[in-house]
Amino acid sequence: MSQVQPRVESHLRAALVAAVLFFPFGIPAVVCAARVDDRLRDGDPAGARRASEQARLWSRLGLVFGVGTLLIVLVVWLFFSMRLEPTLPAIR
Repeated sequence: MSQVQPRVESHLRAALVAAVLFFPFGIPAVVCAARVDDRLRDGDPAGARRASEQARLWSRLGLVFGVGTLLIVLVVWLFFSMRLEPTLPAIR
C-alpha cells in the first residue's frame, strides 16, 4: 500500500510575483517555494509545511514592500511633477 502524500501549497506564483516586485524578499520566497516539492518527495511533510509557511511569509513581505515602494515612487513623482509644471516657460 502506498502512502497518500499530504497536499502542501508551494506559493510559487506569489513568490515569482514578489521576486519581480521586490527581489530582496522575492528570491528567498522562490527558494522556499522550490523546497516544498523536494521535501514532499523526500517524505518530509513537516519540512514541506515549514518551507511553505516560509515561502508564504517571504512572498507576502515582497508583495507588501513591492507595492508600497511603487506607491511611494508614484506619490513622489506626482508631487515633483506638479511642483515643476508652473516653472516651465509658456509657449506662445
